[in-house]
Amino acid sequence: RFAAGLRSLGLAASEDSPIFPLILGDPDSARRVAAQLRERGLLVKPIRPPTVPAGTSRLRFALCSAHSEAHLDAALAALRSVL
Repeated sequence: RFAAGLRSLGLAASEDSPIFPLILGDPDSARRVAAQLRERGLLVKPIRPPTVPAGTSRLRFALCSAHSEAHLDAALAALRSVL
């Protein structure tokens, strides 16, 4: 469901893993979007160099079985509002 929602936003998403990276490119964008999502109640970590190569800063969404469909829908709505 989350992968399909990301794809509906025009974002790349695979269903191979419960971890969904959203590559934003620069570290400032990753920090800014993570902060905006935090304000909306989501804990999404920005991953920046040196953890990832320069130019590939990203957000890391890590899903688990405790996340309900309502949680996923809320996360997608929050993401839609900040991108």
